[in-house]
Amino acid sequence: MRIANKSTYDWCDDETYSQTSCGFVVEFVDIVMEMQMNNSWTNVGGYPATLVYDYLKNTLYVQLPIELQRAIKPTRVISGYGNNGVDSSNFITMDDLYLLSGTEIYGADSAGNNLYDTAAESTHQLQYYSNNGVTYETNDWDGTNKHKAIKQYNSVSNYWWLRQAFSIRGDGFQTIDTIGGFRRYSACDNYGVAPAFRIG
Repeated sequence: MRIANKSTYDWCDDETYSQTSCGFVVEFVDIVMEMQMNNSWTNVGGYPATLVYDYLKNTLYVQLPIELQRAIKPTRVISGYGNNGVDSSNFITMDDLYLLSGTEIYGADSAGNNLYDTAAESTHQLQYYSNNGVTYETNDWDGTNKHKAIKQYNSVSNYWWLRQAFSIRGDGFQTIDTIGGFRRYSACDNYGVAPAFRIG
């Protein structure tokens, strides 16, 4: 694990703002397991309706040492929705463990499309990634220091899930790829889970 953030901002108390980049945030450096977001090609219900969300809440969290569970601070998590004909507003949950979003990795999207995330403006880039100069450029699929976003599974670089539904389609979620790039894949693809949490 590594410290991903240590600062709290004025907007963190705003109920329309995700606390996922607020305060003392700890991030898993690498992938803890691989799994599907959903067992079908859909992002209906967003991140809270996924298999990954259930795994973090009901399996991984209870496997953590009791001392760590007691130190983890419940976090308001805002996640976006896809263009699936069902969802029309962002999802707000209170969670102990959560997936990161593209904004928390890359910061603001310079091309102005909010990293295909309807909740992009409800959070900010984590200090670990801003301090390491990680950026993303939509127009040319490039950026700076993307290698800092790479995570491994069994010592091999692998794709890992973000919590954001792909905002212009109804079948997928966003991922980070094996070179630290930003990609969309079907919800039923099998990729890595690398959560974060807050200490309070």
